[in-house]
Amino acid sequence: MRIIDLYLRFKIFGRRIVCYNRKVHYVTGVNSKLANDLHICMLDIDEANIIDLIIEVQRLQKKHKLGYTTIYNTGRKNSFHVYFWNKLEFLKALSIACDCEMIDSNYIKFSAIRGNFTLRITDKKNRSIQAVMGVGSEFPSDVTPKDLESFTSYETAYKPEDT
Repeated sequence: MRIIDLYLRFKIFGRRIVCYNRKVHYVTGVNSKLANDLHICMLDIDEANIIDLIIEVQRLQKKHKLGYTTIYNTGRKNSFHVYFWNKLEFLKALSIACDCEMIDSNYIKFSAIRGNFTLRITDKKNRSIQAVMGVGSEFPSDVTPKDLESFTSYETAYKPEDT
């Protein structure tokens, strides 16, 4: 039995009000924020071939002088999370993310609004994050995963393909 999704959106007094009736998943994500108000660049990539993604990561590393980078699969075919392990001002990290031709545009929008990147690290229904590979670089890295200290619990919309 499928319950009809209810979605209402309207503007009042210069504000957008959105209401919806939809199943959600509760997940935990890691934030890009480091000490001293610096960040790492994190990407959310959907519908990408892994070879094309590696080529794009190498292009971004070279252009922006970024070091070692890790790629994770989100549990869905051709969907990935990318972590560049360099300390950056948030606006610089955001400009690098915007330079990625494969980036999820909603991810950019919400990251800009929040002032940091967030990527899921816990399971979402039956999908878990899996390490794919690291991509070396001629440039040094100055951050490790242990430097990430900010986490967020949030809800994300349920989609039929998440079953």
